[in-house]
Amino acid sequence: MFGYLFAIIALFIWGLIVIPIRKTKTSGLYGIGISMLVAFAALLIPAIIIFMQKGLVFSSGRVLMAALVGVFQFSIGTAFYYEGIRLAGASVGAPLSRLKPIIVGFIALVFGIELLSFNQILAGVIVSIGAGMLIYAPGRNVISRDGMKKGIVFALATPFFWAIGDILVKQLQTGAGAMHPLLLTEMALLSGLIVYYSVIFLEKKQDMIFKMPRDDKKKYAMHGLLSLSIAYLAFFASIGIIGLMKAVIITTAWPLISMIVGVAFLKEGLNKIKLFGGILIVVSVYLTLS
Repeated sequence: MFGYLFAIIALFIWGLIVIPIRKTKTSGLYGIGISMLVAFAALLIPAIIIFMQKGLVFSSGRVLMAALVGVFQFSIGTAFYYEGIRLAGASVGAPLSRLKPIIVGFIALVFGIELLSFNQILAGVIVSIGAGMLIYAPGRNVISRDGMKKGIVFALATPFFWAIGDILVKQLQTGAGAMHPLLLTEMALLSGLIVYYSVIFLEKKQDMIFKMPRDDKKKYAMHGLLSLSIAYLAFFASIGIIGLMKAVIITTAWPLISMIVGVAFLKEGLNKIKLFGGILIVVSVYLTLS
């Protein structure tokens, strides 16, 4: 029961927090730097308390796996996501990034990471299509034809890295020496921060973060507090309780929350593509829960 509750918490937070983020003037490629800092700071004291109370000791292998979660989820995956949108446009880059459930399901089946029912496999395909339809945004210009090709590569690589990160989370919460989700989230954020800011300073792009408009900083800080800390903590916890595929399918449905809020309260339009995408997401969640 708690596993589904945690997944739903992550689902709602991700569905709501994206609304103010869409109104920022600064690319998320740089905004994520502020988000990760805030998220790491928010979870630092609770993580230290849990670590000291339980006296946990992890093998070097598990510490490395937790670090790779942060690199794949926050550093590479997020950077590729925004770069794919920048180069290929939101109409191409954003929907392609929703293929994570399909990739997770494929890897889980091939390597025997998790036993999947036919309903789960079908739901993974349906939710990927539905979520892609909901965040489809036509009319965005691309940089060039070459830019489009590179953008597609980045967009396709994004769900792959996110999927690998999710699979590592599953492995870290399985068997003897299972890692507490809070410690796992904090370690992932730390490694993500180290890799991210190393690249930012090497590329001399730090001014894009430090000179960001104040309003954008506030929104990305809120994104870090809610999305990268609370939502990811809930998501990681749900993976350990209800399983990888179920948690991924449920949380991938977050565009449905964004659509409902946008239509009901922000007077956003509802076209046939979004309506059909919403129906597909509802079907996928039903298949998962059944």
